[in-house]
Amino acid sequence: MRRIGVLIIVIALLGSMAGCRPVWYELTITSTEGGFVASPGEGTFTYRQGRVVRVRARNCLGYWFSEWTGDVDTIANLKSFVTTITMDGDHTIEATFRRYCE
Repeated sequence: MRRIGVLIIVIALLGSMAGCRPVWYELTITSTEGGFVASPGEGTFTYRQGRVVRVRARNCLGYWFSEWTGDVDTIANLKSFVTTITMDGDHTIEATFRRYCE
């Protein structure tokens, strides 16, 4: 009897999920002169809805990381070279670098 009850619950759960499809979003990453995005890299990447993506920018000699620009509503810390972005839609972000002498 217990097996039948468990089977009914599993069937009900699977039936309720039959119409659910994962939602995927694109994250496009670029950088200005003076640095690059080391992780996950530069280009366009596809992530599942709700995924928290860690991004890390690296500066070149003579430059410093300034901020993240673009679709930055879900970036945890705009001024940190290491931060996260939550994928709740398609986003385009850019790592901005400045020369030390500016």
